[in-house]
Amino acid sequence: MKNLTLKNNWKYLHETTGSAVLPKFIGPEGNPFLCEIWFLMNSLMRERSGVLKEGGIKVAGGGGAHTIVYAKAYQKLGKMSDEEFQVLNNIHNSLSFTPPDLEMVLHADTDEIRKRVETRIG
Repeated sequence: MKNLTLKNNWKYLHETTGSAVLPKFIGPEGNPFLCEIWFLMNSLMRERSGVLKEGGIKVAGGGGAHTIVYAKAYQKLGKMSDEEFQVLNNIHNSLSFTPPDLEMVLHADTDEIRKRVETRIG
């Protein structure tokens, strides 16, 4: 994705994890609800920094909508309660996100996705 943005002179919006120190509730001993609240907050901070208002085409590999995708996976894996998912979903829906011009999500097989989700919070 970075090569595509460089080739076309687009602005690449870095994912939260690429530039931040992760708190202790993210990782093998993590709390899925707090993890996704943290990612949601950082996605909002990235957006509110003004980078999406700058000129040119903006490309991202992750954003606010991804928190709901991960939360739904955690819920299905039994790692997030229905109530926690609903709270997160309500918070997400109450925020107004400006989407990037292009948001890329790469497909992986189910086993790989499960591994990535489990790695994110353990």
